[in-house]
Amino acid sequence: MNTRCWLAVALAIIFNILNFGISFFVYVVFIRCLLGTLAFTVLGGRFWAISPSSFTHKGSFGRVRASIPCGQNYATPKQRVMIETMGRKWGCHTCGSKMFFKSAKSASTGKTYRFVGDHMPPKSVAREQNKMWFRRWGLWPKVKFRFYPQCVSCSNTQGSILASAGSNLDGLSSTRRALSMKGAGGGTTAYFHGFRPRINHLAGGILAATTILGASDKEIAIGNPKRLEQIQRQIENTIKRFR
Repeated sequence: MNTRCWLAVALAIIFNILNFGISFFVYVVFIRCLLGTLAFTVLGGRFWAISPSSFTHKGSFGRVRASIPCGQNYATPKQRVMIETMGRKWGCHTCGSKMFFKSAKSASTGKTYRFVGDHMPPKSVAREQNKMWFRRWGLWPKVKFRFYPQCVSCSNTQGSILASAGSNLDGLSSTRRALSMKGAGGGTTAYFHGFRPRINHLAGGILAATTILGASDKEIAIGNPKRLEQIQRQIENTIKRFR
């Protein structure tokens, strides 16, 4: 937003406060924030998924319930079926894609898949973490793995990042090696998904629709508080039914 836009917003806020009082303004803002959060959540949005995804950590779209415990070996046929099912339901834990209309070839196996089982943390990261003195001496448990569904495209990118990071570890202490590998997938190399359209992005449109649809110009100008009160009562009545 440029300076003129911010000035227009500031003037609108001051106008509403002077005309309707600070308590009314705060009430309207609170209800709008509540409705926006509700719409975003109902449409499947997760605030954790707003941030970019590191390739060396559980991704922004990762869910523990959409993962399975595993060892260091590749996924078994049974695990592959589970990973494919989780991927189609929840999407890639890194980019969020459900791969509806495409598949890709795995760089490691040469086979065509939609999703692969991504060791988390990656095995090369865990290997360096397990070399740290407090794990070598048994003061801290060894790293445990879980399989998360990951699309083949993200898996191939992850492999390239880890291979590059692993080639720059000479001369580093065990702690620095572990930290270097763990942080390799973040920062500028992380997957940024902010511009990919998702259904939960419609939350703002739903919020605007509650204000303007079927409303007069005067009601729109003051934020249509009567409709917000109606929605609030409907939500309260729905909650009372489940008590």
